[in-house]
Amino acid sequence: RRAGADVHGLPLPGHFVAYYEKDGERRLVDPFDRGADLPAADAVAIIEAAGYIGTADDFPPAEPRGIIQRMLYHLKGIAIDEQDSAGALRYVDLLIELDPENAAALNNAAWQILEAEDTARVATAREYADRARELAPTSAGVLDTASRAYLESGEPEAALEFIEAAIA
Repeated sequence: RRAGADVHGLPLPGHFVAYYEKDGERRLVDPFDRGADLPAADAVAIIEAAGYIGTADDFPPAEPRGIIQRMLYHLKGIAIDEQDSAGALRYVDLLIELDPENAAALNNAAWQILEAEDTARVATAREYADRARELAPTSAGVLDTASRAYLESGEPEAALEFIEAAIA
C-alpha cells in the first residue's frame, strides 16, 4: 500500500501468489520467486498442474485466516519432510486452534499423533478422530484414522467397524 498498490493474497491450487490491480487488470506476482511477475499463462499452468481448470481470475482473494492456515500447512509439510514429528504436531495444533470445526485438520492431527507414536497423546488422537468423524461421518480417510486411533486405544472391535465402513 505504501508503494501505491493494494496487494492481495491469491490461493491458487498448489501455489500461493499475490496480486495487485493496475490499469484495471489483475497483475500476479510470485512471492516465492522474489516477487517476480507471474504471467497469466504460467498461472494457468500452475492451476492445471494441480488438476483444476481455469485462470487466476477464477479464484477469490485470500482471507487473512486462510493465509495463516496455508502458511501453517506449508510449515507442517516442511516439518514432516525434515522428520520433525514434534514440529508437525505443533503446527497441526495451531491449525485446530484456528478452526476447531475443521474435520481435515482434526483428522490430520489425529494421524500425526499416531504416526509420531506419541503414546502419551493417543487419547488426544482418539478425541480428534471422534470430532472429525462427527463432522465428516462418511469420509474414508476420517474413518481410517478413527480405526487406527481405536486400535491403539485397545478397542479392536470398534477399529474393525470403522475400517469396514471406510472400505464400504
